[in-house]
Amino acid sequence: MVDWTQTLAPASYRGVPFYVRTDNYASGRRIGVHEFPFNDAPFLEDLGQKPVTFDITGYLASDGVLFDEQNLRAAFEAQGAGTLIMPSHGAFLARAEDFRFDFAKDELGYTAFTCKFIRDTNAPALTSVNMLANLVFVGGDALVAAAGGLFAGLNFGGFDGLSNLVGGLSAFGALNSLVGGLAGLPSGLDSGLGLVGNAGALATNLAEFASQPVANNSLLGEAQASLQSIIADFDAIRQSVTLDPAISASLRDGFASLAQNVPSLLTASDVDASFLPTLATSVRDLSGAMDPAVAEQIFGALLDTPPQVMADSYVAPSDVVAANNQIVLLRTQRMVVFAAYTDAIANRQYGARPDAIATRGQLATRLDIALHEVNGTNDADVGDALSDLAGRTVEYLSRTILNLAPVVIVSAPLTMPALWWAQRLYGDAGRADELVARNQVKHPAFMPVQFEALAS
Repeated sequence: MVDWTQTLAPASYRGVPFYVRTDNYASGRRIGVHEFPFNDAPFLEDLGQKPVTFDITGYLASDGVLFDEQNLRAAFEAQGAGTLIMPSHGAFLARAEDFRFDFAKDELGYTAFTCKFIRDTNAPALTSVNMLANLVFVGGDALVAAAGGLFAGLNFGGFDGLSNLVGGLSAFGALNSLVGGLAGLPSGLDSGLGLVGNAGALATNLAEFASQPVANNSLLGEAQASLQSIIADFDAIRQSVTLDPAISASLRDGFASLAQNVPSLLTASDVDASFLPTLATSVRDLSGAMDPAVAEQIFGALLDTPPQVMADSYVAPSDVVAANNQIVLLRTQRMVVFAAYTDAIANRQYGARPDAIATRGQLATRLDIALHEVNGTNDADVGDALSDLAGRTVEYLSRTILNLAPVVIVSAPLTMPALWWAQRLYGDAGRADELVARNQVKHPAFMPVQFEALAS
């Protein structure tokens, strides 16, 4: 015989325990009924699932029931979704919509209540902010892996001087004229010299040779120089910020080693698969070693303007290829920057909602720019990884925003010290420095008559 009481979980909301007498689960489908004149059969349109609701009748019973009631009431009144654990339904995120507490004088030590919960499906239950931040880092790894495919767009093919000469001769019909002229010689002379056959074979062989592309050392050298310049730009960021000396030295050596090995990592026939992950690791380590707010600002600024590298339509074809190679390398660089940028967002501690909301808006703008650059069919994997990483970052920021206190405007007729205001607003004089920093006050003894403060 099953002991059903052992299968029930202790009920709680936002960690505050209570007892459940009854609970009613309700949901269904939202059906739009469309009726038409002179038609007995209505058209039923499925508009999706109705919200899942729970109507609970519960109670509190203990010697400290008054304090328990205060804690549970505060949990019900708190903004945003909280973790609701139901005895027969497990744990999930929900919001308390309506609740009521009942008091009876002949039932002292016992408080009954009713509450209606709506299940929150915007985020998975029991997912912490730290877990969402870790998903951002994982998304950055996926973006870097996908960006390696951009190297397939590099082109180092060309024709050397001899093949260009042969191509030119063929274009002007010089070889054909030579063959035709030899064909007019007396057969006896031709048979003695074999000129017609030799000339025809020469034309065929040279034409085939001209059609075979060979490595253009100039294009390869320019691409290698561009890569070394990209590495130097990242190292310049390292030099421009304050870092732990040991970490800075390690990053410096890593960038120097990469730059030195570029000729062996990028060749005419292949790009070493380890190059981009190694570069991305160094850049993301740089982002992690910096102050997150500074890293977000620096790497974000690099994403604000798309690269503009266009070859003149009247220059040599090799110049057009070189420009396209540079665009490929810059796009690859920007995917690494985007990963470092989202790392900085996930590492940053936001002080108030407006800060995180502003970051979320900037992220959306920068995503639009980045997606516009990778809108070709060959870049589909990169675009998918980029969108996925941005979605993870937005989800992290949205959850962070819910946990942050809003900013309010405080007004007063007199100038008062920051210590006085901190004690008045928060009951904690130690938060005076917070008020001074947020409002950039010149002297903490003279707060302005109107200033910003966190709501809690």
